[in-house]
Amino acid sequence: MRKLATELGIEAMSLYYHVKSKDDIFDGMFDVVNSEFATPRAGDERRTAMRERAESMRIVFAQHPWAISIKALTSPGHATLGHLDSAIGCLTAAGFSMPMTGHAMSILDSSSVSWVSRQVRACTGSAFQRTAQSGRLCSGLALTWTRAQQGR
Repeated sequence: MRKLATELGIEAMSLYYHVKSKDDIFDGMFDVVNSEFATPRAGDERRTAMRERAESMRIVFAQHPWAISIKALTSPGHATLGHLDSAIGCLTAAGFSMPMTGHAMSILDSSSVSWVSRQVRACTGSAFQRTAQSGRLCSGLALTWTRAQQGR
């Protein structure tokens, strides 16, 4: 916390006025990441909406691979809960029971997170960025990263 306060040019005690702990900072950071996911709506065509959600998760996690490591450690914030509520609403509106909705979301989320995790392990650091920027592929992550940089 002291290092963060120094980086921000404030005193550590000033930082504690706004956040209780390092966990609060992680919660907020992960909530911002979740706000970038495509959010399905009840009534959206289920397959298209969930595919767009999964693809956006891959792109966002490719941009923020650090978020994968704190995903299980955070408490959900407003954006995270809103995103989950919308995804649940889309699946239940399509006729999924609550248990099947949970299974479907677990499978889709695990697939997206594990895909990015594998790509990050295969292609990390500055070598990854040089590869992505030059247009050569380092597995699938460089293409995802390049598309995200181009706003696609």
